[in-house]
Amino acid sequence: ISVSPSYYGANYGPACTNVSIINNVVSGYFGNMGIDLLSVDGAIISGNQINYTGNQNLIDMEPVTGETINNVNISNNTLTLNAGTSAGISTYPANAGTTISNVTISGNSVAMPGSLSQPPYSGIQLITSSGTNAVTGNIVTGVGNSNGIQISAGAFTVSDNLIDSTTGTTGHAIVIATESGQVFPAASGTVSDNISNGIGQPWYITSNETGSQIYLYNNTAYGPSASLQNLGLSLVVAKNNVYYATGIGNQYMVI
Repeated sequence: ISVSPSYYGANYGPACTNVSIINNVVSGYFGNMGIDLLSVDGAIISGNQINYTGNQNLIDMEPVTGETINNVNISNNTLTLNAGTSAGISTYPANAGTTISNVTISGNSVAMPGSLSQPPYSGIQLITSSGTNAVTGNIVTGVGNSNGIQISAGAFTVSDNLIDSTTGTTGHAIVIATESGQVFPAASGTVSDNISNGIGQPWYITSNETGSQIYLYNNTAYGPSASLQNLGLSLVVAKNNVYYATGIGNQYMVI
């Protein structure tokens, strides 16, 4: 399912509006995405079931130059990844000159395969340019040595998610990692009231760009190790988090 006014990257008109993709079943192997949004202003993606054995993303938002992703709500979908799938839900700018804003990802169930190597890279990946963006109330299982939730750019709220794994020792429940040279603003926001169970590193926060301001509140983690790393961030505040270590020689926080 693809939603865009463009073809092979050539823009043929304004963004699609008032898009609803609800209660569909997508299953099997296909060479690209399950649901692909390239240029939309106003979309609801809800109640879909996607069981995907390909190597791309199940729900993907990837605008090219001049295209926009805005006011998108992705909720209550059930997603099953295989060992070669890139990500469950992903927003990713193909290049500069794009807009990704006001994206809410909530109430989804993302089942990862528990791989000990990547891919999959992330259950949910969020990269935005502006607006109010949130990843809330999702359940991500089988993380293995991959990332449950990854935020790479823009303003965000990550709250009330459950991230779980029974395999792997180097995976991350929540990753805030702004890459050097990222065309979008540095990742800044709040990570609160999340639960991580059995993940190698429950929260992993690092940056190569100044401007990141991260607030880590009221999270609970059960796992073999934990790491909060501050590399060039402008501000980190960590309060009222609970960490239950299951191994020896663990580090709660490295700054």
